[in-house]
Amino acid sequence: MNGWMMEWLWLQSGGAGGTAGSPPVHPAVANLLFLLALILIFYFLLIRPQIRRNKELRRFIESIQPGMRIVTRGGIHGEVVKVYSDGFLLRTAGKTEIKIDRSAVDLETTRLVFPEQFARKDKEKKEKGKAR
Repeated sequence: MNGWMMEWLWLQSGGAGGTAGSPPVHPAVANLLFLLALILIFYFLLIRPQIRRNKELRRFIESIQPGMRIVTRGGIHGEVVKVYSDGFLLRTAGKTEIKIDRSAVDLETTRLVFPEQFARKDKEKKEKGKAR
């Protein structure tokens, strides 16, 4: 940490006399608290939302069935013809069929391009929430 920041933390912790009767807090403790606060902020603002998105993407990929329309990360639009353990057979235009990996499916773009596939699921979630 910078010298001025350490000095500021030292002064805030009562290191330069502080209030009467309160023991001064060592700068190492203030540094540790600052580091813990930073780790918590990173966890709740960056790591946890990413874990939630990954779970949602995994659930979506597992729910893909023949007849569903999807968009790949490369921007290929198509209809799923067959589901394999490691990917999908996708019909893109006319009779053109390509095999894609499961990791190539993009949930966010699919949700934007084909919202009707998600409207039914969102409606079911709302009804389940009201029933509880």
